[in-house]
Amino acid sequence: MSQQPSENPQTPADRFFDLASTGLTQWWRWVLGLIAAVFIWVVLGIIPYTVAGIVCGVPEMEVNSPWFACAGGELGPSLIPDFVLTNLSFLVGLIGIWIVAKRIHKKSLTQVTTGRTSFDYSRVLYAAFVGLCISIVLTLLYRFILGVEVTFEAPSLWVFLPFVLLALVLTPIQAGFEEVLFRGYIMQGLSLLTRNRLVLALVTAVLFTVPHLANPEPQAYGFAIYILAIMTFGIFIAALTLLDGGIELAVGYHAINNLFLGLIANPAVSALATPSLFVTHLEQADLLPTYFVDIVGWVVALAILNMKYRWFAYPWSKSANRS
Repeated sequence: MSQQPSENPQTPADRFFDLASTGLTQWWRWVLGLIAAVFIWVVLGIIPYTVAGIVCGVPEMEVNSPWFACAGGELGPSLIPDFVLTNLSFLVGLIGIWIVAKRIHKKSLTQVTTGRTSFDYSRVLYAAFVGLCISIVLTLLYRFILGVEVTFEAPSLWVFLPFVLLALVLTPIQAGFEEVLFRGYIMQGLSLLTRNRLVLALVTAVLFTVPHLANPEPQAYGFAIYILAIMTFGIFIAALTLLDGGIELAVGYHAINNLFLGLIANPAVSALATPSLFVTHLEQADLLPTYFVDIVGWVVALAILNMKYRWFAYPWSKSANRS
């Protein structure tokens, strides 16, 4: 006789949230852990950049090359040192969350990131592939349907190729840190207070938006539409985590989104200057149309990923992915 499914089968999100109760879970540990993680990221993570500025202020240390230049306490004009030193803070932050999980909560970093027994890198790669395809299509829509100006910048190969190699290593670390912090550590901690999916998605999206307010984009394009765009992206990424029971898809999609912007089509006003192949010249009037196009792209991404992982077939379909 075949076994009938239970009325309330455990969803992937439930398995992910159950891990919040593993290890040491007193409320003060979550507060202390969050403070420690942010301190390590923001304060300790900026030390390499600060040290580089001090070193560049020493006359004997002046350097001038296509890849690295510093003099008078300033880095540049090469984009590479600024990019590397900025992204090192995210590597330091990621190490910080690992320390917090291990020392404060007595649990592994894997237990903070996924409801599976191990981190599924195949999911990261698949989400990155889906995100790359959608990013290409959306950029073409911006250019040929919405009329956004896109110019070819012809960056120097001596700068672009090393930058590509560094970006392929550092950008996934940057996106991975943000996902571990917001959709991993913070979302799991909040799940001890409520498992309401909408509340968790909204709260983590708001917290995700706050650090981005220091970027130059809000001043250039308008705070309201920029905040709305970042918030909606945060909700979309949170939905991936909630549906899939882990941050793997969120990491993959987030990383390829940032890589595409940095290497292929970066906005003229951006938080991080990169030698991208193309530059999109957005005006404030372009933001609302492109925002709605982005929403369509995120909905399409959810549909494609659901075809692969069958979240909405759960629990009635035996073919639903339970890994």
